Amino acid sequence: MQHGKLTTWLMLLLAVTMAGCSGSGSTSTKPTNGGGNTGNLQKLTMTAPSSLPAGVAISVPIVVTNNDSTTVNNLNYAIDSSSNTTGGAITFESASAASCRVIAPKASCTLMADIAATPASHPGSFNVATSQGAVASVSKGVTASSVLSVDVNIGLVQSASNTSSGADGLSLYYPSSVVGNADGSTQVMVTAVVTSANAGSFNTIQLVDGSGNLLNYTTLSGNSGNGMTNLALGSVVTLLVTVPSGSSQLQFKAQTANNGTVVSTAANSNTVIVTDPTATVGIVNILPNYFNLTTSYESQIITVANSGNGPISSLSFTPSSPLTELSNNCAATLAAGASCQYVIKFNKNLPQAGTSGITVNYNNGSSAQSATATVNYTGIDPVAGLTISGGNNSNFDFTTRTSTPTQSALVTLTNTGNSNESSFNFNSTSVPDFTTNTTGITNACTQATVLAPTESCSVNLVYTNSTATPTTTAVVPVSYTFGQKGLTATSNIHITYQTIQSTAILAITPSPASFTGIVNNGVDSSSQTINIANSGDDTATAITPAISGTNLALFSVDSTASIANPCGSSILAGESCNLSVKFGPATSGTAAGSESANLDITYTPYNSASTPNTSSAALSGQVSGAQSAIIEQGVATPSGFAGGNGESSASAYQVQQVPVGGVSTPSTLTYSITNTGSVPATNFYIDGMASQGWSYTGCGTQAIPTTLNANGGNCMLTFTLNKANVGAANLDLSSLTMHWVDQDSPSGQPQAMNGMVYANVYVAPSIAITTNPPSNISTVPGGSFTMTANLTGGYNVAAQTINAATTATGVIFTNNNCVLNSQNNYSCTITAQIESNAILLSGQTVTLTDSTTPRMTPAPNTVTFSIVFSAPIGVALNSTETFAFIVNYGNSTVTQCSVSGGVLSSCTNSGATGLSRPSGIALNSIGAIGLVTNWTSKSVALCSVNGGVLSNCANSSAIALTSPTGITLNLDGTTAFITNFESATVTKCSISGNTLSNCADSGATNLAGPQAIALNSTGTFAFITNAFSNLVTRCSVNGDILSNCIDSGATVLSGPRGISLNSAGTFAFISNYNNGTITQCKVNGGTLSNCARTGTR
Repeated sequence: MQHGKLTTWLMLLLAVTMAGCSGSGSTSTKPTNGGGNTGNLQKLTMTAPSSLPAGVAISVPIVVTNNDSTTVNNLNYAIDSSSNTTGGAITFESASAASCRVIAPKASCTLMADIAATPASHPGSFNVATSQGAVASVSKGVTASSVLSVDVNIGLVQSASNTSSGADGLSLYYPSSVVGNADGSTQVMVTAVVTSANAGSFNTIQLVDGSGNLLNYTTLSGNSGNGMTNLALGSVVTLLVTVPSGSSQLQFKAQTANNGTVVSTAANSNTVIVTDPTATVGIVNILPNYFNLTTSYESQIITVANSGNGPISSLSFTPSSPLTELSNNCAATLAAGASCQYVIKFNKNLPQAGTSGITVNYNNGSSAQSATATVNYTGIDPVAGLTISGGNNSNFDFTTRTSTPTQSALVTLTNTGNSNESSFNFNSTSVPDFTTNTTGITNACTQATVLAPTESCSVNLVYTNSTATPTTTAVVPVSYTFGQKGLTATSNIHITYQTIQSTAILAITPSPASFTGIVNNGVDSSSQTINIANSGDDTATAITPAISGTNLALFSVDSTASIANPCGSSILAGESCNLSVKFGPATSGTAAGSESANLDITYTPYNSASTPNTSSAALSGQVSGAQSAIIEQGVATPSGFAGGNGESSASAYQVQQVPVGGVSTPSTLTYSITNTGSVPATNFYIDGMASQGWSYTGCGTQAIPTTLNANGGNCMLTFTLNKANVGAANLDLSSLTMHWVDQDSPSGQPQAMNGMVYANVYVAPSIAITTNPPSNISTVPGGSFTMTANLTGGYNVAAQTINAATTATGVIFTNNNCVLNSQNNYSCTITAQIESNAILLSGQTVTLTDSTTPRMTPAPNTVTFSIVFSAPIGVALNSTETFAFIVNYGNSTVTQCSVSGGVLSSCTNSGATGLSRPSGIALNSIGAIGLVTNWTSKSVALCSVNGGVLSNCANSSAIALTSPTGITLNLDGTTAFITNFESATVTKCSISGNTLSNCADSGATNLAGPQAIALNSTGTFAFITNAFSNLVTRCSVNGDILSNCIDSGATVLSGPRGISLNSAGTFAFISNYNNGTITQCKVNGGTLSNCARTGTR
């Protein structure tokens, strides 16, 4: 129970629930809720359950009592969102809030708060606050203005369970201490929860004293009472007990009954201390005081509330192991009615389970006190984990040699489990030749080693074997214990091991060995020191050098040469020695040319080897004749190429194609062929077929040879490229052979040329023009067409600027002077935009030029276009027949053209605006106004006519139109007749100034898709074309009425659209949409006859 307190609320926080409806208290009187505050809020008390089970839907009663002698009104209630640590959704029942809006003197009311089933609540607490005056703010401690406040804290605890029988199967929640009510009886709430399946069958929970006498209580919530259904497991009942004034304690027991018959009484008695209201005392409430911490719920917010009437001091918290403090906003002092929060945490990764708690120590104003909260905790299960790593031998591969038989690996064990691990045992003796030791290791693994999680230790795993052994795999198990119960587990080291026979390995350097050339004079020779090195791990013995091969007679091991470190019969591992090998001399009978042989070193690689090994190196030298010409091929000198160096296909010589019969600078490659020998090369010539596309001259032919003098005599060999064919034109010099005669080769000496030259012939650059549309370019005003320039061929073509120009007016070019090059921009597009007011023209030309120097002419370099009407439908002449006005259905414009004889010229936009798919046009007799039908907007626009300009176009207010198409005026210009395509009608409208009025059906009949309408010269007949019936309907005109509508007799029609009569009214001309023809009919009164096609399509 919480005494009243005065709190100034300063700021606006988040509202959880508000209640503010007028109502009455628990007394029989019903005072009204006046405009101003009455009563004393400090005389209010709130009584609520101290704790309730979490995780279930439950109704929470809060009893609000007015202990004053005057009515208290304007009461508001709120659940402080900042205090709600339960995770649940909590709301007030609106009826109960309304009943507690006004409370009479010495009266009480019950406010009900509902905790929803979802989201499920968890252990925690929440605060219910009462305020008077302005509507309560959304958070405890803050409102929009200063008001009085009373509040109470309620806890949710872990739902307990037991197996006790009878009334002992009930769990009771109640405060340990309350402050007595100085103004009357003290009220205490006791909540009973059925927590045992053995509680029995009953429908009533009641409270009795130690003698079994019923206490003075009221059931506030829960299905408890005579005639009700039995209370099931989990049922919750809240009782309000009245403690007589002056009592210092309340003692009670739980009792179950079934329809008035006692079923069971609890064995134990419960006590609530009631303190003297005249003495100040602090009372600590721990909310919640019973909860579970698990791996999925590892911390709990605990609200510490002072429900006494005095302050608390020396407040401190002591969590028992393994619980730890996560946060704490509690000061050492806690005022009456105040609360603070303390957060406790359990390390969920600990493999432990049990019960612990938190002790709260404090001074209640007169003595030291303590209170506790019980915490059940459950951590993770112990898990074994031991990872094994091998340092720089991570895969535990052991390879030794017979001469070095030992190898070790550092094995590191790491505890990757969640509990301590110990008693490590390496069963290495199960694998032959493996042992373990801890030599040189600081954190060695032993039987006594205990590794906490993440800690590690190490041992040496040693392989010793001097006998050659093939690759073998095995497993070394490592067993250990883990967890508090000493469970066992094993990790395995998978090893691969082998012992390789040590052997000598002899290497010869240099290999191959090339000797300085000699001449075949029987004297000249060349020597070279050859190094023999043993890179193996055993001694090479029985070393024997020998010469083999084609020209072995010209090479020898010179044992008489004076060299450093000469070879003996053996070489130790890692050592080397030298041999002197000589090339020559060659007798005069030795043919000039390249000579070759092999140096073979035979040796025994290790003592027990049954067969010797041989290492070999190739030997080569050049024998020259005593008097030989030496011919050298120079490098090419290019001429007439655009680029490249010919060294590869990516850098080929580049040259532009020259068509057959064309003339250009020759493209050539010239080589200097030089004799650097001491004797001349006579009868010198070059033969062979040059690569396709190439021809050569110079340096003699077989029929006419030349001579290359000794010591620098030369000739020039020139290759010329035929550039007629596009593509690769590579020159392969190896297809040509040089021939000569010298003293050493009287019968002739051939020598092939060598090398490949890469060349490419590319097509000449050109610029091609394409248009969109590709041909017959006819563009309406406001439209456009494009011209795209495409660059093909060429090599490193510089930027080419394409310019478009025309003499036609009303044409604007975008992206003009666009740029092409062969590096990254092979095409560009110029757009010709026709201005909306452009004059209609035909046969106009755009000229395209390349403004770059030197320039390439685009092909084609002209583009022909016309500016045309956009779906023209209706046409009308002014009264002087000097201008024709054509409506364009396609772009909602009217074009005006000058009329001269039968020719229309200087066609341009008339200036008419506000049109919507115009279909027909008519001018009054004096040509001052023009009327334009609008198909889409179902309207008629009226425009002023000034010469060829239509202006001030506005809606004429014509009505009763459906897709209006044709229009004509009677002879005096007072009536407009308008055809309606969709409804097959003709609307008549009166013309007055700028307005069409009195619009109505003209009476015309026998129509099918009416299009154009025309009157005869006397205005007595109207002729109407019908697109659907292929007829021309004739109607009599009587004022503004069309009647007697019948077929006019016109024939030779195909989708008739427009109709016009000559000025004499003797002939009618009808346009046919379907076949693009004009039909001419003779007019005789209201009859059209003698119809025939006229003109051409």
